[in-house]
Amino acid sequence: MIADPFLRISVLGTTHNADLVVPADQPATALLPQLLGLLGEPHGPQGTYTLTTALGEPIDLHRPMGEIGLVDGAVLQLSRETETPPVPVVSDLVDATAEHKATGLWSDVSRGWVLSACSALMTVVALVFLLLPRGPDTLDVGVTAAGLYVVSLLCKILRKDLAWAYFAAAGVTAIWWAWLQLMTGTSPLVILLILLVAQFISLMVHTRQHFAYAIGLAVLAISTGAWWLIHFLVADPVRAGAITATLALLLLGLTPRLALSIAGVFKADDAVGHGTSMALSEVVGHLDRAHHVLSVAVTLLAGLWTLGILPVAGAAIGNVWTLGMVSSLVVAWTLRGRHFPLAAERTAIYTAALIAVSTVAWSQLATVWAPAGAAVLALFLAIVLFLRISDLAAAQLRRAATWIETLAVIVTIPVLVGMFDLYTQLLGSFQ
Repeated sequence: MIADPFLRISVLGTTHNADLVVPADQPATALLPQLLGLLGEPHGPQGTYTLTTALGEPIDLHRPMGEIGLVDGAVLQLSRETETPPVPVVSDLVDATAEHKATGLWSDVSRGWVLSACSALMTVVALVFLLLPRGPDTLDVGVTAAGLYVVSLLCKILRKDLAWAYFAAAGVTAIWWAWLQLMTGTSPLVILLILLVAQFISLMVHTRQHFAYAIGLAVLAISTGAWWLIHFLVADPVRAGAITATLALLLLGLTPRLALSIAGVFKADDAVGHGTSMALSEVVGHLDRAHHVLSVAVTLLAGLWTLGILPVAGAAIGNVWTLGMVSSLVVAWTLRGRHFPLAAERTAIYTAALIAVSTVAWSQLATVWAPAGAAVLALFLAIVLFLRISDLAAAQLRRAATWIETLAVIVTIPVLVGMFDLYTQLLGSFQ
C-alpha cells in the first residue's frame, strides 16, 4: 500500500489514452465510469471492462488502487473482458533469460565503488596496524583523520567513488579520534563541534550543495557563539538550557523565510514581478537551494534545541516552572515541525522532541509511570499510522494546532521568567 493519497497511472484504451491522477483509497470500480467517459469508451454492464498490467495480469477492480501493488506511473490496459490480452507466456527459456535485465549487475560503476571501498578499508587497516603497537594517542589519530580528509578532497579531482570512500574512512578515523579525546576528558561539545566543521567542509567539496553547507557552517558558528555566551552569562545549566532551547525555537520559526531570502527566491520573485523573464530551470535552482539550506539549518537548530532541553528535561519533575518550561517547549517545537516540507527536516525536529520526552522519563526511571508512559507513547505513534481522517477534520486539526502552537510559544517567555524567581523577588519587594 502506498502512503501517498494519490496515484499517477497511464491508461491505454481502445482508441484513446489518458494520464490520470486517481485517489489511492478508491477502487477501480468507482473510477471506471469516469474513466470510460474520458477515453470515449461505450458504457456497458458491470464487469464488461477490465484493467490489466503491462504483463497482462488483471488487477482486482474491487480493491483500492493503492493496495493492489501499483507503483507511481504504472501503465494499465483497458479492454473488454472478451478481448482481454492473454498473459505473456514463455516458449524459449534461453531467450527469456538472455533478455531478462536483472538489477545490481556487476558494471564499471559497481567495480569502481567496490575497489574504492576496499582501498579505503585497507588504508584504515594499515593505519591501525601502524598506530596500535605504538599506543595511539589523540595527536596521531587526529593527524591521520585530517590526512584522510585531505586525501578524500584530492581524490575528488580523480574519481567521485574514490573520494567518497576515503571520506568515509576519514569519518571512521575521526570517530576513533573522538573516542580517544573523550577518554582524556575533553568536552564532548568541543569534539562534536570539530567533527561537524570537518564534515561540512568536506561535504562542501564532495556534493553540489556547496552553498547549503557554507550556510551550515555559518549557522554552526552562530549556534556555538550563542551557546557559549548564554552559559557564560548564566551559571545554572538548567536555566541556561532553557534560554538556549527557547532561542532555538524562535530561530526555527524564522528559518524558512531566511532560507528563501538567502537562496534568492524573494529576489527572483521581485524580478519576475517587475516583468523580468526568468527561465524555469533558474527558478527551480533557487527553490532547490532554499530547501538544501533549510534542511541543514533545521538539523543544526534541532541539535541546539536538544542540547538546551536536556538539562531542563532532566530536572523537570519536582519544579513547577521547569516542568512548565519543558511542556511548552516540547509542544511548541513538535507542532512547529508541521510547517517544514521535507522528511529530513521533520525527522530532525521530531527526533529532538522524542529525546526530550525520553529524558524526562529517564529522570524518573525508578517510578512505575516512566516505562508505562513510554509504552503508551509508542502505542499512540503506531496507532496514528492507521488513522484516516477527512479533509474537513484535517483542516480543523491544523487550525487547533496553530492555536496551541502560538499559545505554547507565548507561554515560554513568562515561564522562563519564572524559572529565574523574578516573580518571587517582585512580590517580595512589595512586602
